[in-house]
Amino acid sequence: MTKRFYLIAVVFLLLSGADRATPLILLQGSVPGYKLKTLAGNKISLKEYRGSPLLVNFWATWCVPCRKEFPIIKEIENKFSKDGLVVLAVNVDDTRTISGVRAFVSAHSLEFIIPLDPNRKLFNNFRGSSLPLTLLIDASGNVVRTYSGFLGLWEEDIYRQLTEMLTSGSSQKSEIE
Repeated sequence: MTKRFYLIAVVFLLLSGADRATPLILLQGSVPGYKLKTLAGNKISLKEYRGSPLLVNFWATWCVPCRKEFPIIKEIENKFSKDGLVVLAVNVDDTRTISGVRAFVSAHSLEFIIPLDPNRKLFNNFRGSSLPLTLLIDASGNVVRTYSGFLGLWEEDIYRQLTEMLTSGSSQKSEIE
């Protein structure tokens, strides 16, 4: 009976698409202004990054797809940081496991800004339901695109979105100057 239950559960997860990412536009509008403490001990707000495009990735140390997508996020940062992209890797682990988060970040040489959202206040604000969750936010502070699930399945779309976002952002800046 127990084996049958697990088999049914696995089949249900596979059929539900739990192994795939879906690009969604869940939310349009400005980012919230409340502050999060970073792993380095600083307090930041998404609003402080107005003027810079953001890639905000919600993750946890126990989330296998989250861990698998960090090389992709590093690649994205390497390609687009020269154009002003800022990457925030928002960790949603419980505050009791902060030492595990530090160890994970150190072991994987993650150099992103790591805000902590243990109560998932920011995650819930963006209507997050599963990890990983990645948002592209333009320089004006508006959510442009939301990806729920493993980014590897959506790399092409992410690169296209970022290229469009950064190109239009730089043309808007030159029109203002």
